[in-house]
Parts: sequence; C-alpha cells; structure tokens
Amino acid sequence: ESGSKIPAGDLETVKTAVADAKKVFENKAALTAEMKTAFDQLQAASHKITEALYKASAAPTGDAAAAGADTASGNGSGSNYQSDLHT
Repeated sequence: ESGSKIPAGDLETVKTAVADAKKVFENKAALTAEMKTAFDQLQAASHKITEALYKASAAPTGDAAAAGADTASGNGSGSNYQSDLHT
C-alpha cells in the first residue's frame, strides 16, 4: 500500500527477507540459529521500511511547505490570535 514511499532497494530487501524467512520457518528441520538469523534479517528490513515511511510522512510536500511558511510568517489566511484579541 505504501510501496511508493519506500526506496526500491529497501523494498526489494524486505521482499527477499520475507521469502527467506518463510523458507526457514517452513523447514521443520531448521536449526534455532537459522531461525534467529532469518528473524533478525526480517526485523532489520522492517526497521528500514518503518524509517522510510516515517521520513516520508514527516517531510512536507511542496504545497504544504509553502502554506506552512506563509502561515508562520503571518502571511497565511489563518486567524492571527493577537490581532483577534485587539479588535
């Protein structure tokens, strides 16, 4: 769903980690160390995705950034609290 916000390399890393983890966990003879390695790789890939999504949601887009700058400088269309008190 949010694939467009994730760098292609990170997305591919996650897909590979998921596929590898499935193989290990489906293998009834897998050693505990193999399962731990698969889990750690999956967790690291998940953290990369989470970081990418967080950065994408935190970064304002062009229009939002411009609107925020206008409002912060007092040029926005929003109400100015101090002016409203004195009118």
